[in-house]
Amino acid sequence: MQENENHNAITTRLDNKIAENTDYAEIFEIVEKRRSIGKYKPCDMPQEDLKKILNAARLASPARNAQPWRFLVVKDQKMKEFIAKSILRFS
Repeated sequence: MQENENHNAITTRLDNKIAENTDYAEIFEIVEKRRSIGKYKPCDMPQEDLKKILNAARLASPARNAQPWRFLVVKDQKMKEFIAKSILRFS
């Protein structure tokens, strides 16, 4: 629960700073303090948050502006498990 609350607090703070169009140094500080999470709760992400994340990823500058990615949102648990097992086979 604590990890999710920290993530939400950082996300909200970042959203507010971007919306205010203020101190970019503070935005970079927020981004630098983020951490990777290895375990996730088995709950759905709010659709609006998912849209924001995918839009940010879409706007990120790829190498040579190649834009080599496609996004697919998988909600079915069995499909997630199948994908995870398939990826592990090739790593």
